[in-house]
Amino acid sequence: MSALQPARSATEQKARIFCRAIDVGDLDAVADCLARGFPEPRDSFWRASLRRLGERASVDGLPKFGQCLVADGVIVGALLQIHSRRAGPDGARIFCNLSSWCVDEAYRAYGLTLNARATSRPDVTYFNVSPAPHTRPALEATRQKRYNRGALVFAPLLSARRAGASVVAFEPGSAAAGALPEAERALLAEHAAQGCRALVGLLGVQAYGFVLQARRVLGGRVPVNQVIYCRDLASLAAFGRALGRALGWR
Repeated sequence: MSALQPARSATEQKARIFCRAIDVGDLDAVADCLARGFPEPRDSFWRASLRRLGERASVDGLPKFGQCLVADGVIVGALLQIHSRRAGPDGARIFCNLSSWCVDEAYRAYGLTLNARATSRPDVTYFNVSPAPHTRPALEATRQKRYNRGALVFAPLLSARRAGASVVAFEPGSAAAGALPEAERALLAEHAAQGCRALVGLLGVQAYGFVLQARRVLGGRVPVNQVIYCRDLASLAAFGRALGRALGWR
């Protein structure tokens, strides 16, 4: 157990409580736990999400699904993990997106223990792109830092035109896809396979990858595209108008 293990109540002292990696045989129980913790999505949503995680390749033997909290053989908490390896100027690094952190109410005091277990590798960079508002104080208590405080909304068609910039749909075997760096090409292919919108920006002999996801805001009345990936903000600015033209008809 972690050093963060809390004092145990009389009820909890009767149970054997520990954290471990989620296994394939745990998926139904984990889906049930997540459905209890997040009642808004349907149970089928969690089963589909876990199935998608199972389709991804493992990274350096790290957990494919995440961590769970077990009490007397019953899964009472879960924290999903999405590991990936990214190339960088200093070599490849491992990143982990933490998602869907929940613990049954009777064992809520063990939430930080579960988080500590999931973030124990010093060679991994951990982040959370969708923390529920009520979990932010607990995350900050574990010394995680807030990266930003909101989202930027813009109309790409109003961006200044960049001469020679164009955007095409990503096709794995196309010349445009072949011009992308290998790691970026793989990233676009993986996200396109999961239903995201993958595009390639072309400027001279250079190619830049973009991944977007269709969403609706303002109570579902306004359709938008959320930028999930771009190489940097400079490339987003350079291709803003071309992206607007490619997406405008949608």
